[in-house]
Amino acid sequence: MADVRFHSAHTDGIMVWTTASRSLLSLLHPSTQIQQRAIPYSVINGVWLPSLEGLEGLIATRGVLLATNDKVEFDEGKVVARRATWPLERISRGPVTNEREKNRDLTYVYEYFPTLQGQDTLLWSLDTGARIKHREFLTEEEAEASNSNERGRPVAGRVQTPTELAFIPDKPRTRQLSSDLYGHGTAVLSCALGRTVGVARRAQAYAVRISQDDTLGATVDSVLRGLGGIVENFQHVPPRLRHTPIILFPAHHAPHQGRPPSEILRHAWHVMMAHHSAIVVSGAGNTEGDTCTYTPGGVTGVVNVGSMHAYDGGTYAYSNGACVTLNAPGVRIKVASVRESFSTRYGTGTSFAAAFVAGVLLTAMSSGSPLRDALISSERASAWLTATAWHDVLNHLPPNTPNLLLRSMRTDAGVTPADPAQQ
Repeated sequence: MADVRFHSAHTDGIMVWTTASRSLLSLLHPSTQIQQRAIPYSVINGVWLPSLEGLEGLIATRGVLLATNDKVEFDEGKVVARRATWPLERISRGPVTNEREKNRDLTYVYEYFPTLQGQDTLLWSLDTGARIKHREFLTEEEAEASNSNERGRPVAGRVQTPTELAFIPDKPRTRQLSSDLYGHGTAVLSCALGRTVGVARRAQAYAVRISQDDTLGATVDSVLRGLGGIVENFQHVPPRLRHTPIILFPAHHAPHQGRPPSEILRHAWHVMMAHHSAIVVSGAGNTEGDTCTYTPGGVTGVVNVGSMHAYDGGTYAYSNGACVTLNAPGVRIKVASVRESFSTRYGTGTSFAAAFVAGVLLTAMSSGSPLRDALISSERASAWLTATAWHDVLNHLPPNTPNLLLRSMRTDAGVTPADPAQQ
């Protein structure tokens, strides 16, 4: 197994484990709170600690440490996690350059701030539900417990599927999969807040089930009922999560036989943003059309997300146009699968691109973030995302599509203009 490394300005060297043990660290310093994932609790082959004071300073200054299967390093307050997925590297480190490609060590690297992991944030996902006990949705403590022999310990996870938010009836097999028969909702949510493949790894979510098979199969009625359920249940969530609601709707309603989507549905999305201050994030669509004619993509204020691939190019097969807010990874994305509680698969589509954007917004609105009280509307979120994105770095984009790539490592609070209604 590769080394797990922690770099700290508060120590004179590097702490190195070839295998790590939480119990040993607890004995060294009982107040230490280190969380680790998928690392065997076996014999320590080598530990070098410059001082207990250095370890204490590292924990107190950096907060929670998240270890991966390969390497985790600290660099000026941020975590550098190796063996990540390509979308996480791209949104945190930017497009591939010749110099970076030449010097890379053939593993993807994900950089993030440990204090900005979606703490005390809540995502509302309008989709097919979610397999709530998938390992991607567990906390680090719960994932560790599931590896141990304590099988009787209850597992809560960070995703809930309340019955009052299930607007599509169960099928017999659905209950075996924790209210997600098709798997689309589970896969999309894992990109937003999955523990290994997602962005906001401490955020929570309510999965609102509006479709049994695919979000493209969601009817106007089920979407309206889903939005109504969010409004009715918002006041019942814990107070610390009762902040600006972020709604992820990874699908769209396209024109049918030349007729535009329901005006009632367009009005409902407008009401969610204008009267309930919701931030709406939507996938631009996978039908190679003008997303301005879709709902909610064509509704003013919606964060409408296009797709790009690992070679930093746009994808003509997906919807595009001037109503796209920005682009995010959406081709061959590693996601959680409903087949088993630990299984993954690969998916492609703007649904996953939208989920990465929702995850970045969750991290930006973490408790203690300077943006928590600034991103209070969909318009502000859209302005912040476009201002902090990488500009003009993508190639072969469809015409009239903004050349903007999602960026996750910015916490600028001053780039968001005031809402026009407040001016």
